[in-house]
Order: sequence, then structure tokens, then C-alpha cells
Amino acid sequence: MFFIDDIEISKKVKPFLLAEGAWSHDGSITRVRQMVNAVADAGMDGIQFQLFSTGLLLAPYHPFYKKVKQLEIPLKDWPALIELAHERKLKVFANVLETSGIDVALSSKVDVLKIHSSDLSNPKMLEGVTRSGLPIVLSTGGSTVEEIRAAINELKLVGEVENLLLMHGYQAFPTNIKESHLNFIPTLESMFNLPIGYQDHIDAESEMSKIVPLLAVSKGAILLEKHITDSRTRKGTDYESALNLAEISSFVELVKKGWSSFGRPDIRSLSDKENQYRKSFKKTIVASRDIKVGEEISVDMIYFMRAGQGYSPTSAEDIVGKRCKKSIMKYETLYPYHIVTS
Repeated sequence: MFFIDDIEISKKVKPFLLAEGAWSHDGSITRVRQMVNAVADAGMDGIQFQLFSTGLLLAPYHPFYKKVKQLEIPLKDWPALIELAHERKLKVFANVLETSGIDVALSSKVDVLKIHSSDLSNPKMLEGVTRSGLPIVLSTGGSTVEEIRAAINELKLVGEVENLLLMHGYQAFPTNIKESHLNFIPTLESMFNLPIGYQDHIDAESEMSKIVPLLAVSKGAILLEKHITDSRTRKGTDYESALNLAEISSFVELVKKGWSSFGRPDIRSLSDKENQYRKSFKKTIVASRDIKVGEEISVDMIYFMRAGQGYSPTSAEDIVGKRCKKSIMKYETLYPYHIVTS
């Protein structure tokens, strides 16, 4: 179970749907605003922003430095974008990629902090996020079980961590469907006794990009993170795994309908329609021939047939050997008033 303010995220309720903006905005504030509004209109529950300063994230000689610098939205511009998301009733997740992003996230009153899997071994990041007191999402992609365990232990050393969710997902764009490893979700949940989310990076052109997240829910995921973009045809950053804005609504509806099919895990009572079905299709005991008053009922005198309500076939042992007290016609359903019980 995971909480954001008073919102419960668990297996008892519809999975929380999180739109991952990542770097698909390609440095455009206008695109971020467009994505926020589209996500809210589509009925997603939250949106995730990546907060960072390139100079504190990458060494100047890193091969991606220039590219990432072009994608960067200055930290000073994020508060207004976060405010817009809150105005649209979205919960805001801040994926802080370096520690200066924590201060901006906190001053902007984000709802959740996410630790990128590349920071699982970064004690400074783990400490800063833990001291925030906010709910924490710990991304596990590309990490070993030992690294995950060490990060959780480090968080607990810093302070009391009661609201922590592990995010399962394969770090490749797009992810080969065979590398989704959804069966690891219940393993991860059992191993650490923590709720699990699923971040999906399946090829967005594939129909499986909408189905695999729902399968993850069937395995125990309570939060689904889905990349979005203004347009895949633009081929921006991480576009391969991102839904177009126009596709978000259908994804939301698919998850809602799919989740409703799971039903409840506890013992359920039969619906009116099922009880009606029982009346027509459950087999009962009928006479295989005419039975006269006083005859002792034997096995060869009865059939099990769909014939309406009456004795269940499981009651045959109680009927065989008893005498008939009211004549029964062939194919007639047997009822207690036909049988001498003493």
C-alpha cells in the first residue's frame, strides 16, 4: 500500500496512472504545458517531471552532455509548470536526477520524489530524498537485488521510511517484450515487503504497449508509469516508448476496464445473473421413469439433468433407498415432498 496525501494506492483500488514526461519535451516549456493539459484531460492521475541541472548531472566530457543540455528546462522554470499540474488536479512526481532538484521540488510542493535507478548507490541523493518526508519511489531498472537492498537499508538509516514504492521496469527504449519480466513483480514484492509499480518502455507502436501494463497489474503492480510525447512522428527523445497525447485517453479507459475484470480476491457472493443461471443450467435429480407411491428409489430410477431447481446430484445418496410418498412422472424433478424421510 502506498499513500499520496489521503489517496490510497493499493491492489484494492484502480492502479494509479502516472504520465512520464521525461525529456520528450526536448527543452520546450510550451510542450510541457501541452502535455500537462492533455494528461489531465485524459484522466491520468499524475505526471512526472525530471528535475536537473546538466552541469551537476553530467561531466562536461560525457558523450551526451551537449544533447542533454539542449533538453534541459532550467530549474527556475519548473515551479510554474508544477503549479499548472496541481491546478489541473494532477499529483506531481519529481524525478530528481541530481540533488539541486530536491530543493526546487520541495519549494514547489511536489507530491512524490522519485530516485532514479542510477542513484541507488548515491548516499547523498538517498539522504536528501529521505529527509524530505515525502512519499518515495525507488526505481530499480538496471539494478541488482543487492543494490536495491542496500539502497533501502540506506534510506532506513537516514530516517523513518513508511511510504516507499519500488518501481520495476527494464531500462531500454523500446523494451523487447520478452525482457519485461513481469513475473519478477511478485518476487520483488515478497522479497522486500513493499508495494510495486511498473514503468513501461514497450514499443508504443505495438498493441502490447497498452496490454503489458495491464498484465503488470495482474501480477501485483499498483502504479503504472507510461511515457508520453506530443508526437512520435517528431522522433523526439524517448519517443519509441511514448504514447501520443491523443492515445492517452484510450490507454486510461483500457486500464479501467481491464482492472474492473479482476474482481475481488475474497470469497464473493453470487450475483443475481449467476443465480438465474443456476436455475436454468445447474443439474438436479429427475426421475428416469415413472415412480409409484411406495416404491423404493434405486440408482437406476434417477438421472442428473438440467431441469430446474430441486435436489442437487450430491443428495443422491440421501434419496436412494428411500420410498416414494407422492407419485413421480418420468423426467419430473424430485423435491422433498416426493420422498419419505423417516
